[in-house]
Amino acid sequence: MLKFTTRYWLFLALLFSIKGFSQDQPIPLSLTDAERAWLVDHPVITFAADPFFSPIEFYNEEGQFSGITQDYLTYIAKQLNVTFKPVKTDSWAESVDLVRNGKVLMLSSELKTPENTNYYEFSKPHIIFPTVILARENVIRQQKYEDLSGKRLTVVQGYPDIDLIRESYPDIELLEVATVVDALRMTAFGQADATSISQPVASYYIEKEGITNLHVVGVADYVSHASFAINKEHAVLAHILSKVLDAMPKQEVQEIFNRWVLLKADLNFDYGPLIKMSIVAGLIILLLIAWIYQTQTQKRRLQREISMRQSKENELNHVMEELQKVNRQLEVAIITDPLTGVMNRRGFYDLLNTELSRVMRYGGEAALLMMDIDHFKVINDTHGHRAGDSALHEFTLVCKNVIRSIDVISRIGGEEFAVMLPNTNIESAVILAERIREAVEGISIEVIRGMKIRMTVSIGVASYENNDDADAFIHKADQALYFAKNNGRNQTICYHDLQNQHQDHSN
Repeated sequence: MLKFTTRYWLFLALLFSIKGFSQDQPIPLSLTDAERAWLVDHPVITFAADPFFSPIEFYNEEGQFSGITQDYLTYIAKQLNVTFKPVKTDSWAESVDLVRNGKVLMLSSELKTPENTNYYEFSKPHIIFPTVILARENVIRQQKYEDLSGKRLTVVQGYPDIDLIRESYPDIELLEVATVVDALRMTAFGQADATSISQPVASYYIEKEGITNLHVVGVADYVSHASFAINKEHAVLAHILSKVLDAMPKQEVQEIFNRWVLLKADLNFDYGPLIKMSIVAGLIILLLIAWIYQTQTQKRRLQREISMRQSKENELNHVMEELQKVNRQLEVAIITDPLTGVMNRRGFYDLLNTELSRVMRYGGEAALLMMDIDHFKVINDTHGHRAGDSALHEFTLVCKNVIRSIDVISRIGGEEFAVMLPNTNIESAVILAERIREAVEGISIEVIRGMKIRMTVSIGVASYENNDDADAFIHKADQALYFAKNNGRNQTICYHDLQNQHQDHSN
């Protein structure tokens, strides 16, 4: 979770930035004849946005466009007597293409950069927000962009700050992804060293996705100014929107900000322990007063108070039972992958260490499968992340149908999965791996109506040997998987076979 103090000051920075955009009193709106004529000719103004940029802009569960930008557009539409019509896309890059190709009039929130001025006419900024650097909890000291030289930094594809970072810090390895969630997950899972992202957006998705191991390690040395970006052919619209923003009352701007950002910052402080302590202290005081009062009353009053006390105790027991139930649900959620419903990397490592401790103490056998969906990046890049998510879900269901009830499947990260096989020798593990591979080969996923794709999987198999710890066990299976993927894919490779081949070559 983001540190409270860090987020508090960043929210204050965003607060003062947005406050500065409007005057205390509304300015009269004065449009030229040409501007009024353009509005008459364009009663419906189409726009595209970043579908995953909460709370700035996003599509809610009902598919409606929402966020700070939408509140601005609602206000502007009333002032100009026009309708703003969102054109929904699957990614920011798709939204940019629509506006640059003239299929949509404007982007609802874009940064003004030297390159972007070649494509758009910009209104005055309507939002200013800081950009922060996020890393895993094991990164303690503060970081700047120059500290990330030679490291992997995730950024959302199509965002203007990519060019700023690439030009100023060429030694940073930029990993471009489709969405904010992808950037956060890759950093949380260790596939990247850090991510650069808007602070309020990062705050929103970290809470929504339940990511617990990321925190702010630095603030960018620039501030992002978001404006309405209009296709050059309709540049007059940029001047119209700037006039409305200039005339927008300060109170209206503040109300929009309060709805989406300020209240969220206050909620980051955990008042739960304080409330519980207050409740317990209050109950203790009430019980003491009741006890003193009971010693001075008649027998009937005493019996009534005892009855009330028993009722309170029953209620408290009920609350405790509900709390224990919620805690159990949270424990499951922490070790569960939200997309596929199988165990995540954290839960898998804990379970593997427990199983290896059991084998070392009592004896027995254990095997491990490391699996990687072949050409998964092609599925994402060609058909979109919805198709990728569907492929991961179908792959998991097929594996569950093949493995035994005592076997445990886990999503290690991205398209990589692992299966722990207790009480299993290497021969049985290879047979099971082949069953999974053949079952996956038969999957057919419909990505669009009438178009289906097929998947294959590469599998590495290893068995437990004396004194293997979890890392050594996984490393052996990973080596076999690496050999399978680099020698044709869609095959099962056993680590022990690789060892035998190596010994044969040595002899």
